[in-house]
Amino acid sequence: SSGINAEYGVETIRASIISPNQALRLRALKACQDQDGKERVCGEEWLVSKTGAYLPGAYEQVVGFISAYVLTENIALHLEALQSYKDRFDVDRKSGEQWLITIKDSEAFIPDVYENVIQVVNISTLTNRQY
Repeated sequence: SSGINAEYGVETIRASIISPNQALRLRALKACQDQDGKERVCGEEWLVSKTGAYLPGAYEQVVGFISAYVLTENIALHLEALQSYKDRFDVDRKSGEQWLITIKDSEAFIPDVYENVIQVVNISTLTNRQY
């Protein structure tokens, strides 16, 4: 990924450029505060999806980029919770729980760090002549 260089002592820290419908996955190398002021514990991972340049903090490691799945009337995502947490729709999910995300939820969906995409699902809608 292209970036801006800033010199800090010996190590060069590169800014990551986050495009629309993309997120940067980060990991805390030790207990720290992220750029939104949220306390992070060592090993914790989170996503930053704000478009533009992101310069990782001293204790933030870039794990990689995640692209959004584009959902349509015919395509949904089958997800599984990797641990218990509250999702972006404010729903409490239990570890192992499975559910579908459809276009009614979001047109583009970036799976969170606690969400595993089991599969992309093709949805067939029956018309009144098909049943």
